[in-house]
Amino acid sequence: MNSSRRPAAAGAAAPPGPHTGTAADAVTAVVSAILITGLAGWARPQPPPGPWQPVAGPWGIPWHTVLGAGYLLTALWLLGLAVARRRAGAAVIPAGYRGALAALPVIPVCLAADVLWRSRFGTDTGLAALFEPGHVGLATALFVIASASVRAAAARTLPGQPVPLRQLWPALLSTGTVTALVLLCLGYANAITYPAATIVDLLSQPDGPAVRGLASALVISAAVLLIPLLYLARRWRIPFGAATLSTAPPIAVSAAGTGGGNLSVLVALAIAAVVVDLLALCLDPCAARPAAYRAFATGAAFFTWSLYIGVAAAAAGRVPDTPGMWIGAPVVTAALAWLLAALMLPAPAASPEPVTGPLAPDDPDPVGLR
Repeated sequence: MNSSRRPAAAGAAAPPGPHTGTAADAVTAVVSAILITGLAGWARPQPPPGPWQPVAGPWGIPWHTVLGAGYLLTALWLLGLAVARRRAGAAVIPAGYRGALAALPVIPVCLAADVLWRSRFGTDTGLAALFEPGHVGLATALFVIASASVRAAAARTLPGQPVPLRQLWPALLSTGTVTALVLLCLGYANAITYPAATIVDLLSQPDGPAVRGLASALVISAAVLLIPLLYLARRWRIPFGAATLSTAPPIAVSAAGTGGGNLSVLVALAIAAVVVDLLALCLDPCAARPAAYRAFATGAAFFTWSLYIGVAAAAAGRVPDTPGMWIGAPVVTAALAWLLAALMLPAPAASPEPVTGPLAPDDPDPVGLR
């Protein structure tokens, strides 16, 4: 008889359940953050007209080395977790980690495809590098790996319930990491990377290619930063600190991409994250409170991008010359936030309607029970 089917002896420890704990998710979130940090440093744009090239990272370590070390750590951790659970008699792949394990071999395949692409078409630089098929596949695989802690937390907790920060922080860090990855891939539409003086100069123009680029970046960045928070608020009753923790990685990646040249804008986003946490504390947004959910989204977007423009104007020492731009931009982001909140709210449960008419004699199942 197979020993794995025998019941556990009296006093023996029960095998682990299908879910991971906070400690395991924390390790996953940290090693994933190292992996995304290596990618962000490796893909950091050089001052024009220099191409995107691997450059020295912290302590003189090349960024591609940080990327490789992050991948090795992530692979060893995920595979080691699966092996340890198998030896403990639990499910080999815990809930939320199946996609991450499947994405591990995709990364070397995408890197090999990138080498073949460069040997055939040459090295793409700037915006073209973001659209290389190998880079797109690499970013997709990293997204699946980095979001494993979020899926694991969602699998082991009930929806709509309050979860303390000490249990949810790995999922929040993972949320911020994947948000940073998305902003990295949308580097051409990241409003956080604009310096304060450039923001004021562009918002002083009533029209033109440059100001249209900033307007597009404002709308896209507002959506990218808000959607993760709306997902968290829909899934859980988010604790205080959720907005700050999930916004820190995007701010860090944006700072690395600009070399800290937009410090005032980064500080504005950090302050806005704390205020958004206070707003969530006051409104308690969740799927069961749709009005509070929509108000939270609208208020968070309006305050964040109002502060973004206000701090940029203070740092530049002047107000933009076109009121319709700098006054209307926060209103546009607030309207977009309301629409996103309305779309992300779950549909209300439909109540069955009573049958009021006479029943047909030849209908054996008038209410559709079969």
